[in-house]
Amino acid sequence: SLYDPTVFTDEVAKLKGEKILLSNENFIGQSMYWAHGNRTRIAERLSAAMPEATIILFIRNQLDLLRSLYAIGVYGNIDKKPEDCSVVISGMGAAGLAIGKILRDAGYGELIGVDSTGSIYSGRDRLNFAKEWFADHTNPDRKAGTLQDVLEGADIFIGVSAPDLIDASDLRKMAPNPIVFAMANPDPEIRPEAADGLAAVMATGRSDFPNQINNVLAFPGIFRGAFDVGAHSITESMKVAAALAIAATVDEDDLTPNFVVPSVFDLTVAPAVAAAVANAAVIDGAIRS
Repeated sequence: SLYDPTVFTDEVAKLKGEKILLSNENFIGQSMYWAHGNRTRIAERLSAAMPEATIILFIRNQLDLLRSLYAIGVYGNIDKKPEDCSVVISGMGAAGLAIGKILRDAGYGELIGVDSTGSIYSGRDRLNFAKEWFADHTNPDRKAGTLQDVLEGADIFIGVSAPDLIDASDLRKMAPNPIVFAMANPDPEIRPEAADGLAAVMATGRSDFPNQINNVLAFPGIFRGAFDVGAHSITESMKVAAALAIAATVDEDDLTPNFVVPSVFDLTVAPAVAAAVANAAVIDGAIRS
């Protein structure tokens, strides 16, 4: 079965292509399979079996984390530094965990993840190995409680979880002019009309609301840039570079609360992302000699 990492890598290794891009989008019922660490084992086995090949394993949920990184560009334009921000992430699946990790690496301040049990902190029970790592590296004050509890005073809310989890009263408890990225689909954690007048910036994953956060803004440029310089992996710096490049395609003079994310039809985005990613790959030394 291709769900066995050994069988899967043996079959892929038979391919003679010089560049291989693997995405878990290619597999039916893949979520459980790829979520148990097999993706790392697959990457290691393929690299050993095909040393001459360029293999980039980039799980689709990792692209979800780039949604959150638009907040870097947004906050830069309202004069608040990342290290001074408090971020609450609702949803601790693959997307939420990856978002938290990259925001941590990007220098954001307090990060608190929340799952169906409540906030995640070191020593809490009902944590799998991925959540244990997250607990050990975030929420240093070990804030416990519900999503509503930890939202109090937060600057940024990032939702990759479920619909209708928060309401206007929760936004009123956040810091002034909060940023709200409610990206559950098709129904967000809070609808834009409920956040109207309360959030400095409101974004969702839907095309019928302003500021749609769409992965298509990220992945064409990321892979183009990686392949252009022969990158052997996608580093955290490359992801941050991609996000900053996306944010920069919206001219400062054009920024409004309803326009902080470029259109998916903006043809300048992919080349800008590719150039930024390629440069970051070279700086990180993540290219084949």
